Amino acid sequence: MKFGTTVSDYVTFTPDMRPFTEAFSLCSWIRKLREGSNPSWFSYAASNGLDNELLLYDDGSLIILMNDNNGNVQSQAGVVVGDWHHFCICWDYTSRTANIYHNGRQTGSFTTNSGRKLTINGRVVLGQDQDTVGGNFDGTQAFGGELQKLNMYSKKLSSSEVRAMYSAGRCSDTVEKSHGQSRQLKWEDVLQQHRYGHVSIVDTCQSELALLAVKGQLVETNKELQKIRSQLNETKAKNYELSKALNRTTSDLEEKTSEVEKLETSLETSAGQLTKTETQLNATETQLKKTEIKLNETEAQLSQTEIQLNRGNI
Repeated sequence: MKFGTTVSDYVTFTPDMRPFTEAFSLCSWIRKLREGSNPSWFSYAASNGLDNELLLYDDGSLIILMNDNNGNVQSQAGVVVGDWHHFCICWDYTSRTANIYHNGRQTGSFTTNSGRKLTINGRVVLGQDQDTVGGNFDGTQAFGGELQKLNMYSKKLSSSEVRAMYSAGRCSDTVEKSHGQSRQLKWEDVLQQHRYGHVSIVDTCQSELALLAVKGQLVETNKELQKIRSQLNETKAKNYELSKALNRTTSDLEEKTSEVEKLETSLETSAGQLTKTETQLNATETQLKKTEIKLNETEAQLSQTEIQLNRGNI
């Protein structure tokens, strides 16, 4: 729900406040869009003249509860113009303590007067500070921002419940599904109330959900990228080890090649020597054959001579 910046821009209605007389929690997402003199997003004024039963400003501070100035916790909230922030005030009659939460973190607390309960039969105005019941607005206090998921519960929410509500996010359905029957003033009912001036209903969650979807896809893509990078690093490490092994193998092969070359050289030398030896052996065999032939011839001559000698003797 987006509000204009003039005294004519507001929403007003008269809810049944009886469930909240002894305990309540008022929570909403708020987007402050302008600076100003105490722009008010929620004002509850009672019909008996108590015009400030509950008054809340858009800087994350609580100004008045049960017509008593209960202090300012603005400095602890640190609200930034243009940003969405979550605000809760939680109170009960038994403890008389109101706790104030900003973005899931408690930023302050105070005690209400003894015996004081929230007055019923009052009027709620969103977007203005009502100085009299239902009117007497001040243009400098016009909200001019955006509200979303404004709900009021008939119990005092715990810090863990408030933190869970904030952590779930502005566009989740956690609020609608939790806290049972205690959610008495519902955002979906607030949206049906009459709007005055420039107050419009805008769907800011559709684009945000689309953005979240894109962010989710980006996260998944980054995960996949990290996985691929991890695989790439593993592959690089394996390649490095393989490269080292290849270098060792290449070095061993070079050594073996050198040894083979030496062996081949030695073999060639031995083969040359063997060829030379074979040549010499052939020459020797040839000479031996010649010698044998001469010897045979000599033996034949000798035999002939012996025959002749024998004949002479006869």
